[in-house]
Amino acid sequence: MSKHNSPVKILLALLLVLFIFISSLGASRTISSQTIQIYGYVPERTTLEILENGDIDFYSNNLYATVSVLQLPNSTTLSVIAL
Repeated sequence: MSKHNSPVKILLALLLVLFIFISSLGASRTISSQTIQIYGYVPERTTLEILENGDIDFYSNNLYATVSVLQLPNSTTLSVIAL
């Protein structure tokens, strides 16, 4: 009687393995999409250069950065604000 059940068990095992193989092939063809959000920080950068002729070369990616020159009788004051 065990000889009769043995081929049935082998056939069921082979069918189970075949089913698992076919289902894994179907799952590998599944295409999914995802949205990736990347957050970054751009540090503030401010450069100030005073040229030989006295002109000021000022650059900042900070919208609120300012440079001003105050000419007094005895001195010149340069003010740079980059918050």
